[in-house]
Amino acid sequence: MAEYYTPTLEDFTIGFEYEFLTGGVEWKKFVFDMDRPQAVLENVRDYPTTFRVKYLDEEDLKELGINGISRLSKSSPHNITLYEIDETKGLQGIRNVLFKGTIKNKSELRRILKQVGIIK
Repeated sequence: MAEYYTPTLEDFTIGFEYEFLTGGVEWKKFVFDMDRPQAVLENVRDYPTTFRVKYLDEEDLKELGINGISRLSKSSPHNITLYEIDETKGLQGIRNVLFKGTIKNKSELRRILKQVGIIK
């Protein structure tokens, strides 16, 4: 089962994926964009517990196209290491570490992977 946290105002950048509790009953998924950003940010400030974000998990890695080259730490689920591997050798063919750091959610990981040129 997915784990969630309450985002802060600083988390909300263009492309940020979050969920909002609509009508106090149902969580709906949204992506932060330029459509009424001020209204969203005011609601985050005034009603923070009506927003949530799923912590990064293996499903997110697969959605980003990262297969077989990642490891989420079991001791701290937000620590991630991405390896470049020789696909013919599997994990025996690790060439080098592409990225190592602490990432809380898929939006943050996507942004960083684009910045370092791992994905487009």
